[in-house]
Amino acid sequence: QATFSILFVDVKVEHTYTIGTLQLGVPEPSLAGTDGIPELFDGDSASAAGNLYLTMSPTGSSYWVVSHVSGDAANADGETVQVSGLGYKQTFSHVKHVVANAGSGNDTVIIGDEITSSVNIHGSGGNDSIIVQSAGPAGNVVDGGDGADYVKIYAAPGSSPDLTRFTAEGGTGPSDELNLSFSNDVDSVVLSETTGTGWKAVTDSSEILAGHFEKVTLILMGGADQVTLNTLVNTGIGKMTLNLGVDSARESVTFNGSAGSDFYSTDVVSGSFQVTALAGSAPVTQFILGYAGSSQGGCDVNFNLAAGNDGATVIQAMADIALHFDGGEDDDYFQILPGTSSNQKIGRAHV
Repeated sequence: QATFSILFVDVKVEHTYTIGTLQLGVPEPSLAGTDGIPELFDGDSASAAGNLYLTMSPTGSSYWVVSHVSGDAANADGETVQVSGLGYKQTFSHVKHVVANAGSGNDTVIIGDEITSSVNIHGSGGNDSIIVQSAGPAGNVVDGGDGADYVKIYAAPGSSPDLTRFTAEGGTGPSDELNLSFSNDVDSVVLSETTGTGWKAVTDSSEILAGHFEKVTLILMGGADQVTLNTLVNTGIGKMTLNLGVDSARESVTFNGSAGSDFYSTDVVSGSFQVTALAGSAPVTQFILGYAGSSQGGCDVNFNLAAGNDGATVIQAMADIALHFDGGEDDDYFQILPGTSSNQKIGRAHV
C-alpha cells in the first residue's frame, strides 16, 4: 500500500506482488526394503543377512535398474548398490542378495555389470523383461512368470574361479524368450536335457538351468566357438538362434541325436543357414546359425545320429559350411535334393 498527494488530495494505491511460491512437495518414495524394515531410503543399509527387496508395484508397470557402486557381496561388509526407479536413485550398502517380486504389469528389471550379489527375480504377470549382466556365483533365480517374457543373461566368464549358476524359468506364457550372451573369447557351450521339460547350458565358467522357453538365442561373440547340442526333444524349444559372432574364426556346431529316430534337414532361409530337427513325435525345432558363412570364417556342422533309424536331408547349404554326418547304429538314410534356387550354394558334405 502506498499514499501520495495530488493537489493537496491524498491518494492511496494498493497492489499485491508475488515474490515467491511455497510448494509442499511429494516425499521421495522408498525404492527398497530389507528384513523387518519395509522402507529403506538413500544411504541406508540392508539387514545382517544382506537381503534387499525392490519395492515394485503390485499392479502397474515398473522399470528398475540395480548398479554396482563398490564392495563385494562375498565380503563381510557386502556390496553397495544403486537402485534406480520411479524417477529416483538411492544407494544401499551391505547388500548380498537382490530380490524383486514384480506385479501384474509389464515390468523391466536390469541388473547391471559388476554386480556381485545373488539375484532372485520373479516377473509374475505381464510381459516382463529381465536382464542380468552380472551376479554372484550361486543362488541366482530368474522367473518370468505369466505372459510373454524376455530374459537375457550374460553368461561370460567372470573373475571368480567358481561357476556362475543361474536357474531361468520362462513361466506359463506361450512365447517366452531366453537370450544367453557369452564372452568375446573362445567359448565351449554344451546344451542337454535335464528332467521334465528342463535343460541346461554349461560352459567352463557358468551353468544355466532353464525351462519353459519357446525361443532361445545364444550369442557367442568372438573366437573359434564350439557348441554341442545334445537332444532337446522334450524341452518345448521351437526356435533356437546361434549367433556365432562377426569374426574370422571358424566355428563348430555339433548335433547329437537321441536313442530313437532322428531326422534333420538343412536349408538357407533369408541368408542364414537353418537346421530343422525332428525326433519321434516331438515338436519340430528350428536352429538358425547366424554369422556362419565364409565372410565370418565358416563353420563345421556335425550330425551324430546315434542309434535308431535316422535320416538327413540337405535342401541347401552355404559356402564354407562343411556338413559332417555320422549315421551311427541301425538303418539310416542321407539325401541331397536337387537345387531349385538360383543362388543355392552347396558347401562340403562328409558322410
